[in-house]
Amino acid sequence: MNKWLKWIIGILLIFTVSGCFAEDYDVGLPSARLEVGEMDGLLAYPLTEANISWSSSSGEVKNVVLDIEEFGPNQNKIFAHPNQEARIDIIENEENSGSSGASWPNSIAVTLWKNGEDTDLDVNEDGEFTFPNTEGTFVMELITRNSSNKAQYVGYVEIKK
Repeated sequence: MNKWLKWIIGILLIFTVSGCFAEDYDVGLPSARLEVGEMDGLLAYPLTEANISWSSSSGEVKNVVLDIEEFGPNQNKIFAHPNQEARIDIIENEENSGSSGASWPNSIAVTLWKNGEDTDLDVNEDGEFTFPNTEGTFVMELITRNSSNKAQYVGYVEIKK
């Protein structure tokens, strides 16, 4: 009997402790920012939500922007240099602690748009990429996806020496 009592208490203890390891996997719509290094430090520019199709137990977010090349110039200008390195930072939504990098998507793509022409930038697994050598102003499109959601963010970038 003593052996059975110890066994039952052990099982109950395991179930109790395992409940302490629960995590909140409800990932609502994250925000995104572009980090650009300057001589005086790192500058972080928030990117604006554009076309969004995001659903979680926190709720559903749908947003439609018909033309991002018209929408982009209405955003605050982001300044960068030719061939400058930059990084995309995905920030978990406030309900899920708002921590940086905690809501990393399955895929991430960055495209620069100008006059209907697009330039896809190579983004590594850490969200790092290099701006092209071309000077000018561009609408920057960031598309993130996880298993069932898609979010597009937009920025307006001026690349000059």
